[in-house]
Amino acid sequence: MHEPSATVKNDGSGALSFSGQKYRSNAFYIDGVLQNDPFGLSPSGILNGENGQGPVAMESIEQITLSKNPYDASLGNFTGAVVQVVTQRGSNLPRQEIYFHSKANYQQYNHTGINLSGPVKRNTIFFFLNTEFLSSRVLFPYDSSYYEGETRSVEKLNRFRQTMMEQFSYDPGIPDQLATYRNNKISLRMDAEINKQNRLSLTLRWNQNNREQAYPPNARILSFSNNIKRLEQQQVSISLEWNKKVSGTIQNRLSLYFNQHHRNTLPKIQGYPTLRILDGEGMIVVGANEESYQNVSQQRSIQLINRLHQLLGRHFLEAGIDLQYHELRNNFIPNGHGSYFYYSISDLVQNRRPAEFSINQIKGGATAGNFLSAMHLIRKALFLNYKTSINNYLHIQAGIRLQKEYFINPPETDSFTQAVAIPIVGSYYHSGPLYSGKLPRFNWSIAPRIQWIWRIPRWNSILKIGTGIFIGTIPNAWLSGIQSNNGNKIAAINAKGSQLNAFYFTPPSYNGTAQLPLNYTETKGAIYLSSESLKLPAIWRTNFSWEQKINPSLSLEMEFLHYLQNTETGFTNINITKPNYRLSGADQRWIYHPNMPHTIHLQPNSDNPYQQILLIHNKDSIKSRGYQMQLQLFYNKEPISLILSYSYGKSYALFDGNYSNTLHYWRLQENINGRNNPVLAISDFSQGHRIHATIHWQSQTNRKQKPGFLFIIPASKDNDSVMFMAKTICPEMTRLQ
Repeated sequence: MHEPSATVKNDGSGALSFSGQKYRSNAFYIDGVLQNDPFGLSPSGILNGENGQGPVAMESIEQITLSKNPYDASLGNFTGAVVQVVTQRGSNLPRQEIYFHSKANYQQYNHTGINLSGPVKRNTIFFFLNTEFLSSRVLFPYDSSYYEGETRSVEKLNRFRQTMMEQFSYDPGIPDQLATYRNNKISLRMDAEINKQNRLSLTLRWNQNNREQAYPPNARILSFSNNIKRLEQQQVSISLEWNKKVSGTIQNRLSLYFNQHHRNTLPKIQGYPTLRILDGEGMIVVGANEESYQNVSQQRSIQLINRLHQLLGRHFLEAGIDLQYHELRNNFIPNGHGSYFYYSISDLVQNRRPAEFSINQIKGGATAGNFLSAMHLIRKALFLNYKTSINNYLHIQAGIRLQKEYFINPPETDSFTQAVAIPIVGSYYHSGPLYSGKLPRFNWSIAPRIQWIWRIPRWNSILKIGTGIFIGTIPNAWLSGIQSNNGNKIAAINAKGSQLNAFYFTPPSYNGTAQLPLNYTETKGAIYLSSESLKLPAIWRTNFSWEQKINPSLSLEMEFLHYLQNTETGFTNINITKPNYRLSGADQRWIYHPNMPHTIHLQPNSDNPYQQILLIHNKDSIKSRGYQMQLQLFYNKEPISLILSYSYGKSYALFDGNYSNTLHYWRLQENINGRNNPVLAISDFSQGHRIHATIHWQSQTNRKQKPGFLFIIPASKDNDSVMFMAKTICPEMTRLQ
């Protein structure tokens, strides 16, 4: 699949960005059924995306279609692009295929699978079976010349490791990082030609993934190998499709889908507090990963899609419904083992007082082992498509999609937050009605789309113009914090100053959790609220393309795209006052004066038990926007085939990033007027300049054709500069058939 304008995330997840949108903004369909991760933890937006693997094996795919600007209203839940996958099906001809792919250098990679297909009952029932196993090991060796900390020699680091084992009964591992990955897949597709009017297709899939995610070398941070986290996932899905030919012009297509997905994040070897140690210009990190204490999610999804279409001469009509139910359970307590910070290795070894200590614990409002968040989400959509040919040269496609989603959960209210905090902070920000622990309400969204296609035979040209509104989704991982972090389920302990006298580090108890003193002060930590109603993210996108055939071997294609964000999801910390002091001189921005309070007082003694009160709301006063242009040249004349393209895109975003943790959108946001006052900035997903070339040639030797490929692709890019690399690709896949 050739798409030079795509941006690929360089973390092994395979996440793709199109048209300046976030990685989770795409829709992935397999055999007509949506395969997105409804909870939103996957960086690519697709289930199992953390591991860079999709629900199906590549060797079981018959066709992949990428639509950057789809005007089919049956496709929804995206503001980026749509990827549609059609899997292989069996036939009367039995086939057996074994494939194997292996690499061995700094990366060990083994990929083995089997395809079996054929008839169960000739001319009536067919099957296609795929099973595959994939394993990968990637070594990130420690380089003492790259790390900028004081303790950079391997000998000193080994001594530190030995001290941790002898004094604190914990093996932190080694400075080298090893990433491992294992994936098993089994999929079975059964197709039945019942009669000329009815066809059935049944697909069963099972997926299991295990991954230890390592950290690439960092000049300032040295994480020992046992600080990585282990991710375990398992997925089972069943889909059924019934195609019925009602009459010569009317057909109906009904799809049913069930999915169950389990995800668990664990420490690599054992639970243990996280120790951060300042090391000159660097930082040493040992202990269990902060995200590995309790980090479990389970989701079950049921989907029904029905499409009824009729062909009337030059007119094609399609109407349908899309119904989804999602049960999303999540239990995420970061930093549950505890986290210590020391100014030097000697401070830790000599058991001096830490500079900082923090830990999160379950409170009385939650029960250990139960899920802190359990959301029940219903999505429903109605769509209508119309296609017509005005004449042999002018074609029109139009569609409209009505979409709504809502939760059927009762509020999980914290009484102090509702009775005391919300009235006070709400008066500062005029945020409207707010309710502790209550998930938002969504209104109906309308997404019209239309496209014109003109064929101009005299010029050998095709002109396409399209515009429409595309509605995406909000990752439910953002909203789950409204239940789990409501103020009465998780307690935060943050010791500072003289409080640290009670938090000297000692080897933890049997479960790896830091030992706490008898008396300590806890807070409600960070809590999440939502405005009473939210609008789903939506963009208005317009594209123009011109295809020109110069001669039978040479053609040219030009495309321009522009988008404007109609609705934007925003994040505001309403636990702090508004800026209270203006700078003097040329720069007269509002700031927080160091001698004036910036935390809102909630009680007479000025206490405030919250770290942050993060409000999720719509912020439509400032609209993200962007544009993209692309020019492609196609040449095809034996023995050479050439594709040469140049593209440029620029995107501006209000809230950037691809985080699943809602607080990161506020805390890590680049800003000049404070985090509560974001401004448009060039997006991390802004494409910049890009040149891509693909050359394919065939030479004949002894009447056999030998293909070769040459790719010239961007190796890195900035907004105004790009570096290239070229390489020859040779087939590495060995097939036995």
